[in-house]
Amino acid sequence: MLRAHGHRSAPTVVARLVAGCHGDPQAFLETVERLTADQRAGQRCLPDPLPLVPAIVEHFSEVSLEAWETRTLLAASVCVDDRIDVLLAIAERSMDALIESPLSGLLMMVAGRFAFADARVRTWVHESASLGERTRLHHALLEIYEEQGDHARALWHRALSSMSGDTTIVPAMLDVAREELESGNAERAYVIAREAASHADETCVDAARSFAGRAALNAGWVADALDWLSPVIISGGDAARAMTLPSYIVAATLQAGVVPAADLAQHRPTTADAEQWFSYGRAAGLAAGLCAERGAKSESRTWLAATREADAAAGADGALREPAVGWSSLFLGEPIDELYADERQGLIDNLCRALRLALEGDIAGGLQIVLHDEGSCVDLEDALALGFGRSPYARAHRAVIEALLRLWQGDVTGASRTLKQGAYTLPLALPFAGLGVQLARRLELAIDGHTGPLSESLTAALPTPLPQDRLVDRGLESYLSGRVEEAAVHVRLWAERGAPTAPLGLPGLDEVGPIDPPSVIEPPDVARARAVRLRIRSARENAWMQDYQDAAEESRRIVSPFERGRVEAMLGITCVTRGDRGAGQRHLRAAQSLFTEAGAGAWRAAIEVRLARLGEQLAENLQLPTMPIAVASAEPLATCRAAWEPLLTERELATAMLVAEGRTNREISEQMRVSVRTVEVYIGRLFTKFDVKSRGELTALAHRTNQHA
Repeated sequence: MLRAHGHRSAPTVVARLVAGCHGDPQAFLETVERLTADQRAGQRCLPDPLPLVPAIVEHFSEVSLEAWETRTLLAASVCVDDRIDVLLAIAERSMDALIESPLSGLLMMVAGRFAFADARVRTWVHESASLGERTRLHHALLEIYEEQGDHARALWHRALSSMSGDTTIVPAMLDVAREELESGNAERAYVIAREAASHADETCVDAARSFAGRAALNAGWVADALDWLSPVIISGGDAARAMTLPSYIVAATLQAGVVPAADLAQHRPTTADAEQWFSYGRAAGLAAGLCAERGAKSESRTWLAATREADAAAGADGALREPAVGWSSLFLGEPIDELYADERQGLIDNLCRALRLALEGDIAGGLQIVLHDEGSCVDLEDALALGFGRSPYARAHRAVIEALLRLWQGDVTGASRTLKQGAYTLPLALPFAGLGVQLARRLELAIDGHTGPLSESLTAALPTPLPQDRLVDRGLESYLSGRVEEAAVHVRLWAERGAPTAPLGLPGLDEVGPIDPPSVIEPPDVARARAVRLRIRSARENAWMQDYQDAAEESRRIVSPFERGRVEAMLGITCVTRGDRGAGQRHLRAAQSLFTEAGAGAWRAAIEVRLARLGEQLAENLQLPTMPIAVASAEPLATCRAAWEPLLTERELATAMLVAEGRTNREISEQMRVSVRTVEVYIGRLFTKFDVKSRGELTALAHRTNQHA
């Protein structure tokens, strides 16, 4: 709908507007048109309530309320509480009176709590009231909460009921905002801090601006964050600038795409003040990691040196240095030369540990860390990421890493599900130099064969355009549609333009070329699959048989069903091209099965098209010459082994052949040097893969395959 009307919005904004407009398409479109470009992109906080657009006015045009009913409904719209007793105090009516009034159709009232039955009601009643009416209600709510002893809510309504400002409430409001931020509610923290800043004078305005900017950044509102942080960096006092610098460096980098090195260098402390050195060290450590993510290796090393200096000057005992080194070295492709203290396992440490485990081959272990961090260790914090631990910005990093690790495992469906679940609540376009946007496109291509609305919406949420491998995306779309030559052109152009890649390895298109493989950060299983595809593509004409057998043997070590599926597909296509249609069919069917397991629907569909065309060719001319791949005949079931080889792991294949020979589980375990229980597991997998229910059926299938393959 947005595309048809010439608009692009971040997924988080779309979700908010759909909810706020109660699913009304006309109200949704009218509201989108009232927003600024930054608001549509998710770079600024949306108005709260949403604008009162004509579609909402029209919807409630026939609703008629008495004065006390309007006042009660307005109280519900400005109140940050959801207790019905507060509404009763404002209405000065009984619960029965509320139920019998039209309010019962506008508010849901259950178990002492209320909520708007239609989110548009809040916009309608709030925006239809005058500023004076809302201010008087805030004053009334202030008195109610003071009488109840609810000082935090009373403070909020005191701020909103003051027309001339009240400097005395600023410190207390910032304390409340800090509590909200520490509990993970960055959006509420920002609203409170923003209100506090509107009451501040020169004695406390820097603190209020700094906190408002920090909260906005945590929520993912980069443009809002810079609006609050920049004045402090430009004209604030030394202590305020030092406190603000880390958040400013992150926000400015996200907005501009590069680290503001001059700003950071300018604010290097000139005194021995430990707090200023600590803040500077945080900013330098964050700059080092952000530079490394963006491929600026020399700049990253410069800021790592500054972090080490600041860590020593602040007496931080490695609390700044260690996470900065771990984060940066991950993207620099360097080993960590500094030991981590075991007790320091904060946000950055854990995310880096998860990625390192995956890159060492233990993807499941990396996922376990990410999921444990998100679900059970929400208090994880570290000095470098101070204040980010529970924020939407931090949760977006976790979601992108989880989706990436699931893709590396070969679980395309799971990766897509993770990304979609986070896209409508988290700023997924911000982490790792836009990795989430590129990841969304590759997943859509793998599943649907083309990019779609979600990745387009995430692209709209990027604060600034980043170098991305769109040509590879076009190549993938062409390749999956069967336009191989067109795909090769796109990939060649991408290579000639420097082969820009994501900071962490995403599936590209090495099936066509020729190009030199880019230097990417990826786990061993993915690297192995890429190396095998490169070997197949560059197979020697005079030694094809040996190269084919080597590639087929190496492919059985690939764990990821998606990556192995791509290898099997390439083997199948190459075999058919070289004239061995039988082997080609076997490999293509294996690829079809593996892509189904991975959830890569577009890749599976492409294989099905090739199999259909191959079947048509065979039906048209059964006398076409072939060049069969020789199979050693010394083994009685050699033909079956060759047919089943692409479908099974090395151990499963060995087990299947021994079962077909009539060996018992004990004999198989002794020959393979594994436990009987392991043999039983292998046999169970064989039953599932071949849809058989007994050893006899498996043996019969093996002999039939041996005769007719």
